[in-house]
This record gives sequence, structure tokens and C-alpha cells, in this order.
Amino acid sequence: FPEHPALLVGLITWAILMTISYVSTEFAIKIQYVIMAIIVFSLISFGMTPNEPVTMREMVGDFQDGGFWYVFAVFFPAVTGIMAGANMSGDRKDPRRAMPVGSLAAMWTFIPREELISNQMAMVDNSAFGQAIIAGILAATFSSALGSMLGSPRILQALAEQKTVPFP
Repeated sequence: FPEHPALLVGLITWAILMTISYVSTEFAIKIQYVIMAIIVFSLISFGMTPNEPVTMREMVGDFQDGGFWYVFAVFFPAVTGIMAGANMSGDRKDPRRAMPVGSLAAMWTFIPREELISNQMAMVDNSAFGQAIIAGILAATFSSALGSMLGSPRILQALAEQKTVPFP
């Protein structure tokens, strides 16, 4: 929402997240199903536009344009993303099948390297419904924030119950 003040957008988003968290965890999980539907529609929109095959070198490049922090900025989310998937593997019926299928599906989504470098909205431009991609990005961000707001107090509670952090 670039035409709105960032502080206002942040406060409204925070208020919505707090309200959802306050109502109940069950309500928050129901909201996550709606978010998942938005993300699935976003991915379907991207998959509906045929892309030409791209070689691995064209896709990844040699990282000749970036130093340590540039490469780290690409590597860190990739690692944390796969760790999030691994952390949730206990919830899968067949994690030995689901993890490799999900990882390979993510790797086989190709957009040429030059376009990724020059166009921040490459996925939007390469989808059947660009607004669906934007909705998916917003939904994924909202889902992560909601997960943090629900998960952080539970971790703190577990630390307190186990007396992991001693207090005098």
C-alpha cells in the first residue's frame, strides 16, 4: 500500500493480528486456511503462464555481482524456508515423500536470471493474474506474522514452565 503511510498500515495490520490472536488459536488456524487458499490461487496463477526452459547457469549465475552479504541475503531465506518445512514434517502423513516433492517443485519454477535481476516484479509479470501473486505475497507475510504472534508466547510459556531461564 505505497500510497498509505507505513505506520498506519503497520498499526492496522498489528491490530488485526492481535484481534485474531486474542479470539483463539482455533480461529487463527481457520484464518490460515483462507490464507492458504489465497496462496494456492497465487501459485496456480503463476503456473498457468508457460515459461521457456532455463538452464541452471542462467537461473543461478555465478554470483559475480555480489559479495558475502548479497549471497547471504539469497541463501538465508532459502535455508530458513527449508527448515520451516522440515520443522513441520512431523505433521505430514508421508514426510519422506512430501519434503523432496515440495523442494523439487520449488526448484523447477524458472524465470531467467536477467529478468530476476532487472525486474523485482518478475513473478507478477510472468503469471496469468498478477494481482493474485501480490495477494499471495501479502497472505504469506500475514501468515508468518500470525504464526509468530501465536508461537512466541507459547515458547515463552514453555521456557517458564520448564524453568529453562532461572529467575532469583
